[in-house]
This record gives sequence, C-alpha cells and structure tokens, in this order.
Amino acid sequence: DHRDLRSFPTRRSSDLLVESPYVLNGLAAGTVYYVQVQNVCNTEEWTPAVNFKTVYGVPYAENFDALTAYPSEWLRYSGVLIDDVLAGTATLKTPATTGWTFRSETNKIFESKHISVNIWSTYKYWTVLPNVAIDDNVQLSFTMALSKSTTAYTDIATTGTDDKFAVLISTDNGATWTVLRQWDNAGSEYVYNNIALYGEEVILDLSAYANQNIQIALYGASTISNADNYLHVDDVLIDHIPACAKPQALTVSDVLAHNATLAWESNAAAWQIALDTIAAFNPDTLSNIINVTENPYTLTDLLPAHTYYVYVRANCGEEGASAWTARQSFRTTIACPAPTGLEAQLTPGNGTIATLTWNAGE
Repeated sequence: DHRDLRSFPTRRSSDLLVESPYVLNGLAAGTVYYVQVQNVCNTEEWTPAVNFKTVYGVPYAENFDALTAYPSEWLRYSGVLIDDVLAGTATLKTPATTGWTFRSETNKIFESKHISVNIWSTYKYWTVLPNVAIDDNVQLSFTMALSKSTTAYTDIATTGTDDKFAVLISTDNGATWTVLRQWDNAGSEYVYNNIALYGEEVILDLSAYANQNIQIALYGASTISNADNYLHVDDVLIDHIPACAKPQALTVSDVLAHNATLAWESNAAAWQIALDTIAAFNPDTLSNIINVTENPYTLTDLLPAHTYYVYVRANCGEEGASAWTARQSFRTTIACPAPTGLEAQLTPGNGTIATLTWNAGE
C-alpha cells in the first residue's frame, strides 16, 4: 500500500505471494510504498514494514502551471560550490527552503508560472529534480531567461565575471555529479551574459545515460557582490528525442520599421513561422502560417512601432512537423523617426543668419 501499514488497525494484502523474489507491477511513479508479508498459515504475524519510493519515467514534465508553491519533490540546497561537489570534497546533504523560488503567473517573465534564482553576492543555490528512469534516445529540454528584474524584462547587469549557471546529472542518487552544460563569463563556450533576456530553449542529449535512473540539478552561483540578476527556468521536460527535431537558438536581428530577420539552428530543409502581434496567440490555430526554405529568413511588410511574437518549427515532410520553438518577441521601429544631431551655427560677420544641420532619422 502507499500508506504506512503500521497505522492500519487491520492489516491487509492484495496479492497472494507464492515465491520469493516476487515482482510488484503497476505501481504509481514517485510514490512511497510500505510493504509487509505474512505466511498464509499464520494470519496474525507480519514482518516489520519496509518502504521504498518508485521513480518517475519518461516523459517527465514540469511546467509549474498547476502549482501554487515550489514543487515539493524538487529539493533545494545552498552554500555549496560546484567545484567542491565535482571534486568530491562536498556533497548536497541538508535541504534548504530558500534560493530557487516559485514565481506565480502574475510575474511577467514567460507570462506564466516558473522558478527563478537570484545570482548575486556569494549566493550558491541548487535545485535537484527527483529520480527519473530513462531508456534510449532521451533528451532534457527547458526554457531559460536572464533578467535584472524578477517581474519584467530588464537588461541584465554585465559586470558579473564570476557568475555561472550549470545543469548537472547524477546516476548514483546524488552521490556524484557530472556537468551537462555550464554558462559562465570566464571562457565557456556558453556565455552567461548572452543568455536571452526574452527566453531561449535549451536541449541536452541524455543518450549517454540510457537505461539508468538519473537526477538533474540546476545550479546558480556568484562569489562576488557585483552584477545582480535573476535566472528564470520554465517548461522542464525529459522525453524521447523526436523524429522531427525542434529548431534551436531562435534569434531576431536587423529589426527595422517593416523588416526583421529570423535565424535558428536546425538540420531540416523546410520550416514554418507563426507570427502575430498578440502575445497569447496559439501558433497551432494560426491560419496564416509562413512556409519557408531559407534560414536566415527576413520578415517583410511588418507594421511600424508594433511588438511581434514569433515561433518557428521544422517541417519534416512525411515525418510531420516538430514542436514549436520557445516564443521570441521583437518591436519594429517607427517608420519616420525624428532627425538627430540638430545644431545651429551663426554665420561669421552676420549675427542674424544661422545655419542648421542635422542627421536624417534612421
């Protein structure tokens, strides 16, 4: 049973066990079970109760939308340096109640419930997901953003040369950890200060850990009181790698009054773009999908001074379409901007004549 049998006034059993070992099937994931056994010839004497907790399987998803507080099974730790954990000189022992924080839907980042961590001062914060049993061809994906504010898209402070965010994995119930990817400002391929303000999707291949129980840890840390920023995480998913892979690293550049250029990473040969000026639009129900075979692709005929929201997905023909990328947004410039650099200069020898100069608005 999933309740403690020791509290039952009358113990009960649902299975007649004919041999040892005996396999229990159909158990619920992420559940603590208590078990006792008795001989059929003696209905009074039971073994002492033993308990175990089942692990989750694939897919494992947490988008935080159904929650009202921090997920209870995501343990939090603080004060431990990643270098000490990787060297085996420190372990994650005592759970904390601070550090990583639940953010409600009123928070403007992602415009949905999610979690975040303040990377500043000498804070060193961990959150560890529950065990998940994975098989072949599995990946981890999530969306992240970096902002100076907890409630608005505010450009980050960039002086945090010591700041870092890392994703780690353990296959021995947290005894040892391996870095899957680390973002820092100290020479990493993945630059911490370049984490997208409006959110970006991260996909990490877990194929090397097939047929094992894994735990994922998220680590945000600072060692000096310089830049004060917040790292936000949403839409965590451990699932099989799809046949038609979702494009990654969607970016927007060269934004003008009527044009903007999109670029992404993908092995496909064709893609679909969903574009709207409504933030909450559903790309699956949009009628005017843009089909393209170019990457990068320049959007044209845009309205000036408008905020646009955009998704991209791969079109894999007979294999269907991929999932949509995380949403990106951009704002077009005004069509006729004011001139800049206006100056007035009096004509030498004639104090009643002035020459004006300026630069055309761009």
